[in-house]
Amino acid sequence: MAKKKDIDKVIKQPDVLMRAIGALYGWIKKNLKLCIVVASIIVFAVFSIIAYNIYSERKEEKIQLLFTEAMRYYREYSVAGKEESLNKAEEIFKRVSDEAGGNIKALSKLYLGRIYYMKGKIDDSVKSYRDAQNIANIEAIKLLAKKALDVIEKK
Repeated sequence: MAKKKDIDKVIKQPDVLMRAIGALYGWIKKNLKLCIVVASIIVFAVFSIIAYNIYSERKEEKIQLLFTEAMRYYREYSVAGKEESLNKAEEIFKRVSDEAGGNIKALSKLYLGRIYYMKGKIDDSVKSYRDAQNIANIEAIKLLAKKALDVIEKK
C-alpha cells in the first residue's frame, strides 16, 4: 500500500488546471501590452460584426419597403392609368435593382422589363428580362422572364 506521506504529497501538489492557470496568469502579467492589443482587436472585431449585421438587416428592410412602394405605384398605374405612377414605379424599381441582390433584384428587373415594354423601349426591356433570367434563383422568375422574351421575339 501507498504510504500516508506519499498520498499527502500528491494531494498537496497543484493539479494540471491550476498549474495551467498559474502559467497563463504569469504569461499575461509578463506580456500585458500584447494581451491588451489582442483583446482590443477581438472586441473591435465582435463589434464590427454586430454593426454589419444590423446594417444588413436595415438595408434589407429598406429595400423591401422600396419594392413595396414601387409595386403600389405599378398597381396604381394598372388601375388608373396614370403615367406619373408608372414613371415613379420605374424610378423606384431601378433603385431597388441597383441596391438589392438575389430574387428581389430579379423581380425588380422583371417589372422594369414590363415597364420598358409598355413604354416602347424594346431593347431596354429585352436587356432587363435577360438580367432577371440570369440573376433569379427561383424557377418561376426565370420562366416569366423567358415567356416575356418569347413574346417580344414573336413581334
